[in-house]
Amino acid sequence: RILGNGCPPPLPPFEGRAAKYITGKVIPSVPDVEITVAAQNDELQLTVKTDSKGLYAVGPLHDDMEYAVTAKREGYHMVRT
Repeated sequence: RILGNGCPPPLPPFEGRAAKYITGKVIPSVPDVEITVAAQNDELQLTVKTDSKGLYAVGPLHDDMEYAVTAKREGYHMVRT
């Protein structure tokens, strides 16, 4: 038995926002450096590795969060400049 007009209520609209991407480079070019991007609220953590040119890119990320970026590779001491 169907009550009313049988149609479900309308869905709320979606809001689209541009995403944040974090990109960078390890100097000198070091491949396979583990780059970790962590949200300050600990809800999200992503890890990628640098390519052969030391480049990395992480995203898409929420645009309304702050992120911390760390780098590590065995045998290296990584310092943010």
